[in-house]
Amino acid sequence: MADGDITSIKELGRYTLPGGGFTTAGVAKNNKVVAWGEIIGTYKSTGIDLTAKGGSLALGVSEIDFIDLTVTKTGVAGTTVPVSDKLSLANINATWKIFVVDEEGQANPAVPTAGDIITIQYMVMGDDTRTVEFT
Repeated sequence: MADGDITSIKELGRYTLPGGGFTTAGVAKNNKVVAWGEIIGTYKSTGIDLTAKGGSLALGVSEIDFIDLTVTKTGVAGTTVPVSDKLSLANINATWKIFVVDEEGQANPAVPTAGDIITIQYMVMGDDTRTVEFT
């Protein structure tokens, strides 16, 4: 396993939104879903690569309308829990790379060390990959 790889993605729940919704461009769309789960991977300065797992499809949606990433554990053993003055921040870019800032709230926030095990809880809203869309 190389740095930047995802070791596991677990979907912990999903809720299909009743009725239609809209895309981020404002186009009417059916089959919207909210899904949540956990991503575990190793850190690399060029990002944790979600592409190798299928991008948004790995999270159970074909297109993402909204995503929230919360880092719950970091460190060499992946057991360090962020505390009130040393929080972690995660974000995802358009090429499906997840980036993390460690010790947010300190005078000099930093990125995790390459190879650190990062656990991220996610919640995503978007187009469901499991249902047929009727137009």
